Amino acid sequence: MVTQNIHVGKAWLNDNYGPGATFIANRASGLLFSFLKALGREGTGVIIPASSCHALAQTVILANYIPVFADIEIHDLNMSLSNLLVAHSNSDCEVSVCIAVHSYGNFCVLDEIQKYCLENEIILVEDACQLTGSGHEGRSGDIVLTSFGYSKPINIGGGGGMLIRSPLLQNLESSVQDSDDAEPSFPAEGSKFKSDYYSLRNLEFTHEISRGLLNSLTSKYTDFILHGGSLPLWNEFTGQIESLNDRNMERRRKAKILSDALSNVPGIQLLQESSNSVPWRYCFLVENVDHQIELTSKLRSEISHVSNWYPNLAQDFPGRNIDNTPNSTRVEKSIINLWIDDVANAEYLSKTIEIITTFFRRGIRK
Repeated sequence: MVTQNIHVGKAWLNDNYGPGATFIANRASGLLFSFLKALGREGTGVIIPASSCHALAQTVILANYIPVFADIEIHDLNMSLSNLLVAHSNSDCEVSVCIAVHSYGNFCVLDEIQKYCLENEIILVEDACQLTGSGHEGRSGDIVLTSFGYSKPINIGGGGGMLIRSPLLQNLESSVQDSDDAEPSFPAEGSKFKSDYYSLRNLEFTHEISRGLLNSLTSKYTDFILHGGSLPLWNEFTGQIESLNDRNMERRRKAKILSDALSNVPGIQLLQESSNSVPWRYCFLVENVDHQIELTSKLRSEISHVSNWYPNLAQDFPGRNIDNTPNSTRVEKSIINLWIDDVANAEYLSKTIEIITTFFRRGIRK
């Protein structure tokens, strides 16, 4: 059954992002790691958005590459060509790979980035882990990476897929490690990693330690970072594919409800919407950074599902271009993102809107 559903997953990757060589594993990070090792350019730089998941930087480091952090644009939280140019020109190492992320399901326009990477012999990895099934993603990268983890557009509790689109890279096919069929031997690592991660964040917040220590977890939790803590529910893959379009339409519908209600609320900045996007989380920025913690606390006390992803990775990991990521720092201190998947029912949406509008129209209430 596992093998059959993995074949279904590979066929889906080829139908949507191919033609190319397809790979499925327990985690997208493991596939990225396997590709970087097969590429054989260790010691060179990999450009990644400074505002993105910590697993990206950790995977690059574990593969013995150097993270080169690129800033993002405020209007859509994605890396642009100008961000890429700054990162590349200020890096003191050779750059071999660029990872462009469709952040939070916001479509990242890649035409100019793709052209630049081609001209400069940089391999473009299109990270579609948070944007799946829009009909527009997965068309630009030499490599397309996607995820099937918890609350992702295709959600089977874990797993990831990768497709090598560029014919120039398909000689690497035999060197890339494919699916993990065995039961992971480290199911407790996920909870331990989460505990250690938030302990570090809390110590940073209270200024008991300085930023930059998150990388201490990288080698300690290699197995979890690259393979996850449990097997994906592969038997649910076909059903998730069949219902993907309907669920994406629901995400868009819920995002519109929030946008319509919050568009005229003073004190917040909404993102620019794209018809090519399918929001994974609904994000907005508070204009006064002092409001982020208080509003988040208020929302968590009443609706639970809210977060402040992502921290500026340039402040957390050893890499290049640390001083050229001001937008990522601003986003770290001002972003609030809300759930718009199955947990976001009508009550969740109405309560969220009430809390936010009341907060900004009455001011902060202790």
